[in-house]
Amino acid sequence: MQITNHTMLPPTPDNISDNISSQSLEDKVKELYAQYSVEVKNKKQQLIIQGNSLDVSNPVEMLKMQDAIGQYALELNFVSTLTHKATNAIDTLLKAQ
Repeated sequence: MQITNHTMLPPTPDNISDNISSQSLEDKVKELYAQYSVEVKNKKQQLIIQGNSLDVSNPVEMLKMQDAIGQYALELNFVSTLTHKATNAIDTLLKAQ
């Protein structure tokens, strides 16, 4: 069973535009964060709507919903961890200058 959902993952170097050099790092991070925040908000709203219309007597639907919520939580945790590590790396670089 494939449970990954690539719509919520942050952009990879392959799908980031080539005009990064024309933007400051801060502006690019803000733009990507805003974009990701909208995606997360939409996904959360979809999960709430699905949960409200869920047939609780159907174990297959319940398992699918549990899987979707687990995947959502895992993706948020992944992005949180990456953000924390990136912030620490940037902080270390700035202190080293």
